[in-house]
Amino acid sequence: MTTRFTPVLPTQPVYRRLLQAMAHPCRPESLETEAWSSLLLAVVQTLLDHEVTFCLHPGTPVEWEDEIFTRTKSVKTDVTQADYLIVKGACPVEDLTALKRGNPLFPDQGATVIQVLDQAVAETGPVISGPGLQTAAPPVCNPLTREEWSAYRSINQEYPLGIDLISLIGTDTVCALPRSTRIQI
Repeated sequence: MTTRFTPVLPTQPVYRRLLQAMAHPCRPESLETEAWSSLLLAVVQTLLDHEVTFCLHPGTPVEWEDEIFTRTKSVKTDVTQADYLIVKGACPVEDLTALKRGNPLFPDQGATVIQVLDQAVAETGPVISGPGLQTAAPPVCNPLTREEWSAYRSINQEYPLGIDLISLIGTDTVCALPRSTRIQI
């Protein structure tokens, strides 16, 4: 017998954790990913579908492309057109500045970077403030290098235009940097 429906995936808890991470910038959130072989697959199956595009940064494992397409039917494109940029490790500033930032009528068309890290950056980050943060302070979880912080600061100066960041750290931690976060370097 042929199945005529898409099986329901346990993406709701992942989506809720991603919302929590976006609501509280640079605060680590734990994700339970038993249903997937990796944290990245849990996140891309939650966020990507056939209506959005993605770009794999050079240096990311090539097999990710087939896996992402097979599971989401999202189409690969170049960095300037991508809704999602998937990066392993630090992202070069040139690629961050090439991403879509939305426009005044549709600021939601700005891109999202999904960054896969083995561990958080050891150095202390700059002071961040904004929605979800009770006081201005360095990030609890620092996913970025100094150059990346500077790039995000300049890219997101014209809020609500800009790009968002979701950092996947290790096997079960996510932290986010929404475009509404103010960065003081």
